Amino acid sequence: MHPFVERMVEEYKELSERLKKLIAFTKTDKFAELKKEQRDLLEEQRDAMSQYKRILGKRIETNGGFPDVYD
Repeated sequence: MHPFVERMVEEYKELSERLKKLIAFTKTDKFAELKKEQRDLLEEQRDAMSQYKRILGKRIETNGGFPDVYD
């Protein structure tokens, strides 16, 4: 695998972990206690991170990455 693909795979894994943590946070009481504007922004961030993850995954695939990198 090319070094740039390896970097994308590493980024994908890190992004997956951060996204997982954000999703978990949005299901907590602490999240529910935030002001609506902050909740909305975090949900928007979650959506953007999900889209970025999907695009990064496609880039990995089209550059010879392996399916086992996905969570």
